[in-house]
Amino acid sequence: PTSEEAMKIVPTTIAAVLCLCLAAVVAQDCTTWYESTQHNPDAFRNVKDYGAKGDGVTDDTSAFLQALTYGRVNVNSDKQPLVLYIPAGTYVVSDSLPMYPYTHIIGNFQCRPTLQLKDNAPGFNGGKDLILATFGDDEHTDNFYHQVHNVNIDLGLGNPGAVGIRWAVAQGTSLRNITINVNSGDVGIFGENGGGGFIGDIEIIGGKVGLQLGGQQWALRSITIRDSTLMGFQVLWNWVFSIVDLHISNINGPAIFFQNDASQSITILDSSFTNCTMGVSTDTLQRAVLLDRVTATNVPQITPNLAGNAAGTVTVNSWRQGKTYSNSEPVSEQFGDLPVVRSEALPLRARNPFGPTVYNVYQAGAKGDGINDDTAAIQNAINGNQQVFFPYGTYRITSTITLKSDTVLVGEAFSQLVASGSFFADESNPQPMLLTPDDPNGSVQLADLILATESDLLGAELLVWRTGVNSALWDVHYRMMYGAGLQLHITGSGAGYLENAWLWTADHDIDTGLNVTVNNLRGMLIDSQGPTYLYGTAVEHSIQYNYNFTGASNIYTLLTQTEIPYQINPVQCVPLWIDSCTNVFMYGSGYYTWFHGTNVTVGPTVITNSKNVNLYANNVHNYNFNVQGERSIKAEYGSGAFCSFFAADVPV
Repeated sequence: PTSEEAMKIVPTTIAAVLCLCLAAVVAQDCTTWYESTQHNPDAFRNVKDYGAKGDGVTDDTSAFLQALTYGRVNVNSDKQPLVLYIPAGTYVVSDSLPMYPYTHIIGNFQCRPTLQLKDNAPGFNGGKDLILATFGDDEHTDNFYHQVHNVNIDLGLGNPGAVGIRWAVAQGTSLRNITINVNSGDVGIFGENGGGGFIGDIEIIGGKVGLQLGGQQWALRSITIRDSTLMGFQVLWNWVFSIVDLHISNINGPAIFFQNDASQSITILDSSFTNCTMGVSTDTLQRAVLLDRVTATNVPQITPNLAGNAAGTVTVNSWRQGKTYSNSEPVSEQFGDLPVVRSEALPLRARNPFGPTVYNVYQAGAKGDGINDDTAAIQNAINGNQQVFFPYGTYRITSTITLKSDTVLVGEAFSQLVASGSFFADESNPQPMLLTPDDPNGSVQLADLILATESDLLGAELLVWRTGVNSALWDVHYRMMYGAGLQLHITGSGAGYLENAWLWTADHDIDTGLNVTVNNLRGMLIDSQGPTYLYGTAVEHSIQYNYNFTGASNIYTLLTQTEIPYQINPVQCVPLWIDSCTNVFMYGSGYYTWFHGTNVTVGPTVITNSKNVNLYANNVHNYNFNVQGERSIKAEYGSGAFCSFFAADVPV
């Protein structure tokens, strides 16, 4: 063609290409295995079945309220589990969406849906929450088993008091894969007065404060906060928070505000601050702070006692503020550098959405009704398929279920796998309920499950984990209304990534609130060489020990938490026993005892015959010691401090 003709062709070609690209976007395939599989109708609701349109125009508030609350009550219970599924789309809402106890809000993982708060929505100019996970009074240390996964939230315009999520929850909870555009609203996520769970894969944009969080303990991974006008992350109060992969930028104030009188310790790993007035703003050296592999760019002060660079980058290899020990001998300086003990970033593993082909265990004949024996059906499903889905229910297992090296088991609303019968009764001949192959190259994955026993079965080991570093657990918990011999055993070639695991031996009935006495013998035992990564784990109320690392190596923990059993007096339980181990790195811990007085002499951390054990942000309550064994640190409770805590105890 002539040059003139060519000039006419070019715009036409560009327009055609743009049309093709737009068509590709419009035609994005949002179908998933989860939408097409069979669910338990007693625990699963699709918001579109309640009239929601998701068209970005229709106000879908009434549909959400109906789906979330119909036939349910806002009182604590583990008898009304609900998964509210949100297909792809934009859902306009104009009022708060309440999460009654045991609610999971789950969006399409292929095409995340958006909850769009209507502009100038009534009540959102003076402090109001879009998603509200709370009940009763202001105490939420038993508000268990909530999830919000795979959603976008946009707080619209003209809503200056809007809060994206109010997260007043405790253990067994998680926020995952969420983007919150706060716009000119108040706060992205606000959490207070809970026991703490796990938060990860979160992006918060705008608002006055990105994240406001108070609670006993929290584990956080992969959090991005930017463009807040006051501060990025405000710690309202805490005992211990542990954070990895935190990135805060473009804040007209400090990245982290850590000044409340009830704030005690925080660890920040593999993270960055950019374009903030300060990295971590503290008011006293008594607050324990660990910065490990942290960069600060265009930040004049990283902390009040650590200079930054207003027009450059400073890398902090390992630095602490607060009480510090070296081989359990006190160090006089209240802040300064620590020995660098970790040369590489910790692994970050977002939860796998699984698929595209996931076999439903119903197809193999499993009932999940808590009555029928589902052992054979489950084993057949695993033998014939890589990935197996368990709709919500209680699946009775009467002999060992053997997994393959690449088995994936995924539940919903915490499907329960329950050991039952005489096979698991002999304490002298323990048997696993779930057994992985002894394979260093294995890639077993488990998610959204609860493991338990149907009665006292002291020969039951609920999960024997012998699969390698490519394996993972996400949101797998233990609810022991009866005792077992051992909850989790990581042995042989056992290694991998465990994120958000609560090994709970019940101290009360969730529905009635009445105290119960459960004699579970042992919690978590690790005797493998790893590497094993424990992010956001807790083991509570076992009789002999909660955590036991014996003959193990290469263990990395991001927040560990324990309570000892109330009914055993004098105290026998060792919360954490480390014996004959090498290369243990523990970033944040909270070990608590109640109802045994204020001078418990057993534990909480006993270290013997071990090398290169590194403790950071160690917190204890009502113990005589923080650490005992070949190293000893006497507990010291300062004025107004709930815990005895220190920033670091590392080998020379």
